Amino acid sequence: MNIKRRLFLKAASCLPLSLGIPSLVHSEINFGGTKITTVSDGSITLPASLTFDTMPKNELELIINEFSLSQDQLVRECNVTL
Repeated sequence: MNIKRRLFLKAASCLPLSLGIPSLVHSEINFGGTKITTVSDGSITLPASLTFDTMPKNELELIINEFSLSQDQLVRECNVTL
């Protein structure tokens, strides 16, 4: 098998990134005598109306401004706790 230098360098340059990925998608914490493991499944984009329509409008404005939220859509992390 003939490995070309450019292909090798391209693959080698991805190695540091690939080593960091598991820590981005998996975390563990010991809480008392219990170990909590969380695995990230990415994120999901939902219409903001799904959450905001049921909230009082006067309080909603404060929350949107304080947390710099979009009034059109919300991006939520999808994490599974094991």
